Amino acid sequence: MFYNSDFENDLEEIQQQYHLFTEKINRLGNSLAIETDVTRCLQYEQQLQQAQAKRSELEWQIYQIKNQQLYHLLLRLDYTDQTQLFSRFIRRSQIAAFLIHGFSQEYGQHWLANRLLKEIRRVSDKPVLVDLDCLVYNPHPQTMWRALGRHFGGIKDSPSVIAEKVFKSWTTKNIYIVVDNVEFMSEQLLQELIQSFWMPLVTQAQNIASQTNFKLLMFLIDHKSSVESQKWNISFSEIFESGWSSHVPIKLPVNKIFSDQVLRNWIVNEFQYLPDQLVENVDLSVQTILENSDAGLPIPAFWEICNLCECEWLEEWLKIC
Repeated sequence: MFYNSDFENDLEEIQQQYHLFTEKINRLGNSLAIETDVTRCLQYEQQLQQAQAKRSELEWQIYQIKNQQLYHLLLRLDYTDQTQLFSRFIRRSQIAAFLIHGFSQEYGQHWLANRLLKEIRRVSDKPVLVDLDCLVYNPHPQTMWRALGRHFGGIKDSPSVIAEKVFKSWTTKNIYIVVDNVEFMSEQLLQELIQSFWMPLVTQAQNIASQTNFKLLMFLIDHKSSVESQKWNISFSEIFESGWSSHVPIKLPVNKIFSDQVLRNWIVNEFQYLPDQLVENVDLSVQTILENSDAGLPIPAFWEICNLCECEWLEEWLKIC
């Protein structure tokens, strides 16, 4: 699904070059050690420096490839319930809104949003990120509409005008709206977003949906699972039903910790692509990951897996972009 076999081909080719330059460096070093002619010594030194520089460059390329390889393998670690439900609704309709939620940012809401987007978006598609942390200091509804309108034409636009502008944009391209930090909203404000923006937008879009293949998706990201824990009186679909309408947002299953069985299954399934230090003792690796991730919190678990694989966890993997 996400794993690209080209990683293995590229890695093998670069590693072969790396070994060739290592042999060349050894030969030049041996020649330099016994050479007495000053001119030849200078030539060997220059060639040695060039070879060492090239080997360092290849070493960095190997590191980068291994890092990207691990990233693509991590994209196959758990979140199975969320991705399966997402796929069922996406196969049904090109228009949908999804709630992604967990009890803290360490449950990987951004990671999951990016993972779902990777399944459907083209490289040229750029999600629109609407960050509602602005509501911390000014929880007034207009603050939210300004944040949304800023991306679609004007900070003073009304919800209906914003919806109209989003609709016009959608007729020419895929639209992916990511509303981040929903936990800073009130129940009434989330109701307003759905009823005054999303539902009118869907009504317009459905009138011409059969004439276009462009997707119109909205992701609501809740880092404290406020909608769930506070039992907000907002209608969501939580299972796939034949009578579902795009007007109704879908609540994906809450993000959970990685269990020992989930981690063990992932390591076993990806055995051939993971480094020896992770797979030679699976039980020990799982125990180490759990001990260093507060019993399986997803983001700390990713960090620890990267550490065990001698790779680097990159914060850019969590950026919505």
